[in-house]
Amino acid sequence: MLNLKNANSSLSSMNDLAEKGKTLAPPKRLFGNFILENSLVHFPSERGTGKTFFCIEICLAVANCFNSFCDEPIDKYGNTLYLNCELNEDTFARRLAKIYENPPEQLKTSISHVAKVFTTRKSFHQDKNEIIAIIKELKPILVVLDNWKTAFHDVETNRETTQAIVELLNMKDEYKFALVVVDHTRKGSKLLMTDSDLQSGSGTKSDLADSDFFLRKSCQNVRDRILKRSKSRDCEEQDGAKLLHFDNETLWFSCKENNVDESAHINKEMAGSSPKDDLIEFAQMLKEKGKTFDQIAEILDKPKTTIHRWLKE
Repeated sequence: MLNLKNANSSLSSMNDLAEKGKTLAPPKRLFGNFILENSLVHFPSERGTGKTFFCIEICLAVANCFNSFCDEPIDKYGNTLYLNCELNEDTFARRLAKIYENPPEQLKTSISHVAKVFTTRKSFHQDKNEIIAIIKELKPILVVLDNWKTAFHDVETNRETTQAIVELLNMKDEYKFALVVVDHTRKGSKLLMTDSDLQSGSGTKSDLADSDFFLRKSCQNVRDRILKRSKSRDCEEQDGAKLLHFDNETLWFSCKENNVDESAHINKEMAGSSPKDDLIEFAQMLKEKGKTFDQIAEILDKPKTTIHRWLKE
């Protein structure tokens, strides 16, 4: 009987897999259904939303045994690792100092779990061996890679992106941790409802990830954010969106309301404050999606002649 198996591949009968499936417990939640254990999560967000603060606080919540964070349950606790590829260490330290001043729950210094930060300006591939050595020693259950653009600045083509994501998938599978890859949304997308297509660059990142979610600005309050899942292979679809509040004094996020109508916070009324270049790129995106000039003009609340001129330019 043919029997092939290694760290990255296996051959099994469907009958055997079905029997195995009966014995597997549902994946535990590290941050509700947004981050499940041993999953690769793609986290594209708009610039200026506070996504770094948000990810830091999730790491601290998991390592400090919070029952929940932003009204999302946490079922599993352990060490966490933050791969900081964007900020210098002093800037990161100042942010942490402020976060530690007024946490929603006590940050325990004597607990057995730790939240660690690895700061680098090198690419992921240059640091891969050192990162793996840290993971082997720390045994984190959650790793945050912040962010894709800086960690994979040497990745350009769709093929290279696919190879990079598969590399991350293999790494998280081998060492058994959930991996959150922080990313950006593309220009011109802030007027669109949340969808996996909002991520910047190659769509391969969202295609190969187990799930994705987005943090977006609300047009109703400068400190409010919309948190929305778009895709998940392991849980049900999200009803509505989650409305969060970012406290500018403590730098902590909190849940303001569950199951809100996203369209009330992200809609065409935001177009009036959008830079012209963003609107033009948005119009081009709508055209690629098959919208007519009349429909684009209505969505952007602009004259049809203006839309014609923009798209001809």
